Amino acid sequence: GVVLVTAAPGFTNCLTALYVAKMAESPVVLLSGDSAIGTDGRGAFQELDQVTMAGPVTRRSWRVKDPRTIRQDLVRAVALSKAGRPGPVHLSLPVDVVEAEHPAGQFLPVEKGPPAVVSLSAEAERDLVSILRSADRLLLIAGPSAMRSAAFRELQEFGMEAGAAVVGMESPRGLNDPCLGAFADVAARADVVVLAGKPLDSTLNFGAAPGFQPQCRFVQIDADQLVLAQAHRNIPEDGRLYQATAGDAIRTALRCLRMAAAGALWKSTWPEEVRSAVEYRPQAWRLAAGPQQHTVGVLDAVQEFLDAGDDSIFIADGGEFGQWAQACITAGKRVINGTSGGIGGAIPFAIGARAAFPDARIVTVAGDGTMGFHAMEFDTALRYNLPFLAVIGNDAGWNAEIQIQIRRFGPSRAVGCDLWPTRYDRMVEALGGFGRHAETVSDVRHSLREAWDSRKPACIDVKVNRTPAPIVRNPPPVH
Repeated sequence: GVVLVTAAPGFTNCLTALYVAKMAESPVVLLSGDSAIGTDGRGAFQELDQVTMAGPVTRRSWRVKDPRTIRQDLVRAVALSKAGRPGPVHLSLPVDVVEAEHPAGQFLPVEKGPPAVVSLSAEAERDLVSILRSADRLLLIAGPSAMRSAAFRELQEFGMEAGAAVVGMESPRGLNDPCLGAFADVAARADVVVLAGKPLDSTLNFGAAPGFQPQCRFVQIDADQLVLAQAHRNIPEDGRLYQATAGDAIRTALRCLRMAAAGALWKSTWPEEVRSAVEYRPQAWRLAAGPQQHTVGVLDAVQEFLDAGDDSIFIADGGEFGQWAQACITAGKRVINGTSGGIGGAIPFAIGARAAFPDARIVTVAGDGTMGFHAMEFDTALRYNLPFLAVIGNDAGWNAEIQIQIRRFGPSRAVGCDLWPTRYDRMVEALGGFGRHAETVSDVRHSLREAWDSRKPACIDVKVNRTPAPIVRNPPPVH
């Protein structure tokens, strides 16, 4: 489906959300109110060039100029948001166009949506199959929207049978994403990498060492010509990059993989090595004394709570604490802050999840910096009776920025990133919700049960240390 969002004429607050949707490849249509066309250039209230402002963070942005085309424009916007690589589309609705009197039945006819991207030609398929067959360690990486398709699960299952490794990637940390374990170690050994709906960008170290070996060849399958052009800029050398335009990158990759494996399956432990590396989590996280033990223990308590429900939803948000959460917690349904790395959406996401799934266990794990963006949305959750549980890792700081400053400039120059040790549980209690403060893992377990029983929007404020997000390396060998 497509998410429809409406905004007042001062739509600038939506620009960041549009960027997040673009990076997450989510089909979103923003309908924003606009000043009247008849007052253009006269300094009308909130007169802005919305189309130009939204252009860089959307697939398309335009202004409706004729009341007869409103239906046509909306249908076109929805189709564009879903076609090829999904993403946000913006429609600006001037007040005089929306309010214009227009006889019923005189709308212009709805045009057909954007043309579908054609499948690969027979020649292109043969070339791609030949490249796949030449691989010894074939790695297929899918992007965010591709991971949401049923075909991705088919590709994973067939890849394991055929001897090809298949991985999804949706984090801004890419190869170093903690929820992918020690994936970076095995990715560096691949000799052919197929990017199915996944751009070749910074998350993959632009295809260069040490992320990948210099002789590694890449196949970029995508519907977006900008993505194909970006891949060529990052790998301009002849012979290292093969590009294919396809409307459904995952289906194309699956079909070509089946054709490549028709003669003989790849016989190696490579898929198992990749799977084992992705699932690897250092035992030291739980055995070593110090702050990591506390962080992981808190998240273990959240995992136990989610596992107790038949239909659980986990939402991760924030910097370092959010990355720990992604690495340690799994659930049947998961939402993260996506390739853009934008933070702050956890509370609204949880409210939306409750509206869609009335009986699910819904837990968002977020940092205190994240909480500052939309904390007052707890009021919305209370007014509309949409309960969820928020576990806030409170280290009184913007820890992701603190860690960056320490790495680049040293501890003495980590400045401007401290926050108050605010008791967010008390804020939620003051609004009428459930609040608890926790300093031990036992406190967290008990508070989660109490919060669930309260049937209220709940905040568990957990004191945590400023622990850097993990970078996992050196998985055990697969025999």
